[in-house]
Amino acid sequence: MFASQQDPTLKACANHLRKDGKSRKVIVTAVARKLAIITNGLCKRREEWAPRHP
Repeated sequence: MFASQQDPTLKACANHLRKDGKSRKVIVTAVARKLAIITNGLCKRREEWAPRHP
């Protein structure tokens, strides 16, 4: 997933799962879920995306 390569927050999440030996499918699903949660929160608060460094 492109987002997990570019965004520092999602990249850290993906790297953590990779270190734990998770499969690619699990990593993609977890990153997509995290992105959906972030997007939902931003829409709820009507904010723009400002990435935080982990």
